[in-house]
Amino acid sequence: MALQDISSHSNVSRDGDILKVMQKQNVITELLVKQQKQSQLPTKDIPVFRGDALQYKSFIRAFEHSIEQKTDNDQDKLYFLEQFTNGEPQELVRSCVHMQPSRGYKEAKRLLHKHYGDELRIASAYIDKALQWPQIKSEDGKALNAYAMFLVGCRNTMEDIESLEEMDNPTNLRTVVSKLPYKMKERWRAEAYNIKERRDRRAKFTDLVSYIERQAKIATDPLFGDIPDSRPTSAGKNDKERPPAKKEKRGSFATNVSTENQKIKWAGEKSANPNKKEAPSKSHVCTVSKLTP
Repeated sequence: MALQDISSHSNVSRDGDILKVMQKQNVITELLVKQQKQSQLPTKDIPVFRGDALQYKSFIRAFEHSIEQKTDNDQDKLYFLEQFTNGEPQELVRSCVHMQPSRGYKEAKRLLHKHYGDELRIASAYIDKALQWPQIKSEDGKALNAYAMFLVGCRNTMEDIESLEEMDNPTNLRTVVSKLPYKMKERWRAEAYNIKERRDRRAKFTDLVSYIERQAKIATDPLFGDIPDSRPTSAGKNDKERPPAKKEKRGSFATNVSTENQKIKWAGEKSANPNKKEAPSKSHVCTVSKLTP
């Protein structure tokens, strides 16, 4: 009986060991499959950072994902950080090359964040770009959509760095609104007042972006976005541009004929009787008026 218990216990223990081995094999297999899938992905391109504060977040995340997570060697990280920067950012990284690798890499990232990742600097960069944005014309759906996409990117970035309140400044809001067509400015004024009246707060940057984004979708709607004016303005315009018809002057032909006949008559009389004086102008006028119908 004791031997049977020992045998059954050993069988259970052996089955448990086999189960653990199989579980480990499954984990290893899943890791191999995952690694195989990752190897089949396209090569990730890291953008070269040249000092644009609006591109800093996307650059540093791409660098951390593609390089920092794949090596533990700080010297390699510092080398690649120098390789993927240019201009002033590269000079900042080079100033840390002579330090100890671990300290140099941390200091290089700190300097980059200080100069290009500061929340106020990013907000200021967005406002500067908004100020340089060309004025949007009425019914220009493409330009309005491009402006909306820019503002959506601004909103997402500022939400990510938890500094969206920087864009809620009234001066910044007025700068964004100034680029809109006049009719959209009027509608936004009413929208901002409704927000204040119904929600008991003033309009924020997120409200403005949502408004512009919706107006852009309306303007670029594939069915009704571009509706031509069907009013018959062309006919009226042609009528206005057409010069007025000249009224016929009744009797002009008769007047000309009578004048020529009168000249011939006078010439004949003069040749026949050179001493005869010309007919007075009064009789000439009477002759013309008689011939005129």
